[in-house]
Amino acid sequence: MKQVLTIAVVLGGMALLNAQADTSLLIEEVEISTNRINFNSREWGRTVKVLTKSEIQMLPVQSTAEALQMISGLDVRRRGPNNVQSDISMRGGSFDQVLILINGVRMNDAQTGHHTLYLPVELDDIERIEIVKGPAAKNYGQNAFSGAINIITKVPTSDKIKAAFSYGSFNTIGMQAGLSKQLLDGKWRQNFAFSGAISDGFEYNRDYSIFNYFYDSRVSLSPKDELTIFGGYTERKFGANGFYALPSFKEQYEEVQTSIGAVKLTHTAAQWRITPGVSWRRNFDDYLFVRNDPAVFRNRTLGNRLTADVHASQYNKLGTLGIGIEYSKEYLRSLRLGDHDRSIFGAYLEQKFQIIDEKLIISPGVYVNKFSDADLQILPGIDVSFYPDRSLKIYGSANVANRLPTYTDLYYSSSVEQGNPNLQSEKVKGYEAGLEHKNNGFTLGVGAYINYTNGLIDWTKTNAADPKWTTNNYAATIIKGLEADVEFDINKFLKTNNILKLNLSGSFIDASSNEKDNTYITRYQFNHLGAQWISGLQAGFFNNKLVASLNFRKIDRVVEDIDPETGDDLFDAQLLDGALMGNFGPFRVKFTANNLLGEKYKELGNVVMPGNWYDLKVMYTY
Repeated sequence: MKQVLTIAVVLGGMALLNAQADTSLLIEEVEISTNRINFNSREWGRTVKVLTKSEIQMLPVQSTAEALQMISGLDVRRRGPNNVQSDISMRGGSFDQVLILINGVRMNDAQTGHHTLYLPVELDDIERIEIVKGPAAKNYGQNAFSGAINIITKVPTSDKIKAAFSYGSFNTIGMQAGLSKQLLDGKWRQNFAFSGAISDGFEYNRDYSIFNYFYDSRVSLSPKDELTIFGGYTERKFGANGFYALPSFKEQYEEVQTSIGAVKLTHTAAQWRITPGVSWRRNFDDYLFVRNDPAVFRNRTLGNRLTADVHASQYNKLGTLGIGIEYSKEYLRSLRLGDHDRSIFGAYLEQKFQIIDEKLIISPGVYVNKFSDADLQILPGIDVSFYPDRSLKIYGSANVANRLPTYTDLYYSSSVEQGNPNLQSEKVKGYEAGLEHKNNGFTLGVGAYINYTNGLIDWTKTNAADPKWTTNNYAATIIKGLEADVEFDINKFLKTNNILKLNLSGSFIDASSNEKDNTYITRYQFNHLGAQWISGLQAGFFNNKLVASLNFRKIDRVVEDIDPETGDDLFDAQLLDGALMGNFGPFRVKFTANNLLGEKYKELGNVVMPGNWYDLKVMYTY
């Protein structure tokens, strides 16, 4: 850790010297969508990463989950290729503590965080992915405990037809189709998208089928009013060998259907922007312990969440004021969890102050959360950014956030597990500081953080011999971390048209319990990333008609799973992925190869990932 801190200080010093030498370039301004006050990356007083459409297309990945694996500080743990099912955590948190949104609509599932990444959107329909790290309740509301990820889609401004076909390892066949159409002289833009994939799977009972449907539209009602309507549906059926139980239980099976829909109206007048909206998310989960024998054990769960909200922002002499309210009603009907309803109310107030010729931006705010019969929670926060010159930002933040227990935490019951209906919300106080520098093709970001968590929820035992795991608000922890990102846009130095980029990033996490005695044995806590290195190289040839991409990741977890055959720790890995893309008029071809080193490793549970796998995709756009 001392060596890492030394490197970070040296890089920071280089950035300061470079900034003093040339102040002609601004830190890139990418607007971040929070449903509240809009910020750009130059203004935000915290660590933010934006994956743009072009960056996503160049990555050697086939799904949103895999794209997020390329971001330091994020831990995406898959149960096989192609995001059949994946868990996501951030900065040492759990898979229930990251808020996922599509165009500002919550995707988190009230039943369990295992369902959070069931997204009906394909990579080709994503405009950008915004990753906000650290507690973010004042910006996104409840459950933004470790951070928030907002997936933004964009409707094309011209009529298009697209079709794609792919074939890959394990007899994986994929298909896509899309139609973008403008009506009412371009005032109504809409996009229809379909995608599907079927596969034999890389081991016994890991076959799957995935089908996605997504509709997205923007309607210009007047120069001051825009209506947004979007909705999607994803259906997944998969053999779940090793997903949840011991390796000897190979017959598990699951089917999941997830639907979302939203309508938002944005009205702009004078200094005000007002956005009322309604949204809906539905998830149906059908789990069988034995695939062809439902009588052994079955859990069928239907969850619905309805949300109504109003967000408003006002531009004033001090900066921007943001206010709003939101109300959600969640309904659950389940064989194993029972029937439950709960309501969630939230309200927020935030003011962005821009002072000293906009060199100093201070954004204090507060989010108030009321969850059914629980006590009112007040979650304050403040972000600060200072710009000594036009290419350097120094920032710091202090924020409080919460996470509501899922219905699985509260009510799940099996022969070896028992939920706890008396659970309270988790809470975190997070602090971070860092700097960002961009100048002439060189970008540097260095940040450090510390999170004090309270009442963490986990499955626990008092003694190893206890027959059941039970959920408890068991502990307080301290999570400390350091992140560094460096990017070289080499073609700007060489002054060529061909893409040539190199990026390096690292994340280091140290977590410890704040409890003086070890009352419980826990199932999920303290199994996070310890160290993570990520590097990427993208190179274009022939005026970028051909683009090659290589990404290397080194992963070191704080827990061990020793392979009895090799003696290697299966939770540590060195992974090399590559892609080659060609653009030939209306055709785009992409060949992706994953785990080129043939590493034997696990990301989660009892699923050993395949030695290597590939995918060839051909897309036609007219």
